[in-house]
Amino acid sequence: MDDRVITGHIPGIDDQNINNNKVTTNILSQKTIIVSILAVIIIILFIIWPYISAKLNLIKKENDYQKALKEYESKNYQQAQNIFDSLKDYKDCKKMSDKCKFMLEIGIEFCKCRSGEYLMGSPANDNEQYSDEPLHKVYISKDFYIGKYPVTQKQYEIIMGTNPSKFKDNKDSDNLPVENVTWKNANEFCIKMTEKYKIILEEDYIFDLPTEAQWEYACRAGINDSRYGKLDEIAWFHDNANQTTHVIGQKKPNAWGIYDMLGNVFEWCKDRYDNNIPYKKDVVYNDPYIYTNSDNTLKYVNRGGSWNSSSRTVRAAYRGSNYYNYCDDCGFRVAIVKNRKAISSQNN
Repeated sequence: MDDRVITGHIPGIDDQNINNNKVTTNILSQKTIIVSILAVIIIILFIIWPYISAKLNLIKKENDYQKALKEYESKNYQQAQNIFDSLKDYKDCKKMSDKCKFMLEIGIEFCKCRSGEYLMGSPANDNEQYSDEPLHKVYISKDFYIGKYPVTQKQYEIIMGTNPSKFKDNKDSDNLPVENVTWKNANEFCIKMTEKYKIILEEDYIFDLPTEAQWEYACRAGINDSRYGKLDEIAWFHDNANQTTHVIGQKKPNAWGIYDMLGNVFEWCKDRYDNNIPYKKDVVYNDPYIYTNSDNTLKYVNRGGSWNSSSRTVRAAYRGSNYYNYCDDCGFRVAIVKNRKAISSQNN
């Protein structure tokens, strides 16, 4: 027998080994590819993760912001404030948080009045007309906001620290309109409120009494009639008020959602009273406002009628007036306004 080792290809066995080696090599190659892919993915994630994280955080903030807005609109001011505070510098959260604080502390709601033109006064054929109500066109050039309700006794006391009202010794007095307020004190209320809550206002805007033109514009809310509904349904006046004020918001509002524009209490306006302005029918008066430099001998305008008024005075066009330091049935509502321009008057 030949003891020499025979080398060379052994059919079957060597072929199987070769195939096994190829499989092993393929597996290793696949693993290498998978590992490489995973490494690339990890590197990519590592690079873009800050962006993804920031994006996810932004989405969460926006969702929380929208939730806070819904809470604010639902008048859940404390819940809204908590969310706004947690969002810190996101969007206008600081201002919205301050608005929540404003609503929690004083709670004055506002309705927006968009700029526009209307007929101020009453037509000559109106049998309720007084001589100081000539019909004329007025253009309100800037949007403004006006209180949804008259200022209440509680709100007045928060800002002023006192309550001048006569009708205050009952369980509802917090929600009764403040009355027995002088023009001077109503004006001072607005100044103090601007100082305290200026942070929630847009630049150059203030809390103030509405001008006479703004008041009538807001009262009419787009209609030409002297009243925005049946008198007994929209106002407390002599025939139904039982000689007292009533809780705000019990009568029907006008088309812009503003309550008690007629009746309950007369409302002070910013203007001094002038019954002899030569208005012309063919002229449009832009933002009319009769201004005076703290002349206490002059009268100031009040509007809307009160619990003690006859039906003739409870109209959009009626112009009441009193001296700056007295009016036992006067209250007021606050407006948010920008810029005012005085018009000429024969009595300037």
